[in-house]
Amino acid sequence: QRNIPGTSQRLDRTYRDLIQQVQAITGVRSASLAQFTPTSRRGLGGAFDLPNGRKLQVFAPMIYPDYFATMGIPVVQGRDFVETDMNENAPPVAVVNESFARQAYEGAAAIGKPCVVPTRSRRPCEIIGVVKDSRYGNLRGETQPVVYTLFNHTPTGRGQMALHVRVNPGARAAL
Repeated sequence: QRNIPGTSQRLDRTYRDLIQQVQAITGVRSASLAQFTPTSRRGLGGAFDLPNGRKLQVFAPMIYPDYFATMGIPVVQGRDFVETDMNENAPPVAVVNESFARQAYEGAAAIGKPCVVPTRSRRPCEIIGVVKDSRYGNLRGETQPVVYTLFNHTPTGRGQMALHVRVNPGARAAL
């Protein structure tokens, strides 16, 4: 699908409204959106050029802030996405998993390094965080290098996001 002007902005408003409405429900601890569910893999992917000249096969899904907290994936270095990262003029940023950081930077710190995925502004992403490897999307195999990007910084106009919700233990959320 090609990106129809304004489509991404309309979808972004719809997605943010949905997240706010779900977070307002009693018993909901956090909510976020991602381009995939724990058992499916959808997202940009392919072999990307690394700063050292090598290529790395990367899965690059779009997400929204609070995804890692909602899914219980710890941030091990740097920080998570925040709402100000979603601003239209904010520089594009990315969070990577440990497998990406290890393979792309061979043990050197990934925080502050340029990233390898395309962005809507055509400016390179800067890595702001590293999260623990997770088995989502590949429950039995090896963990693939992952670069998480924000929906509104990704060059797409598609609306294929899945809602993820974490509720407080023992809460009776009216989802």
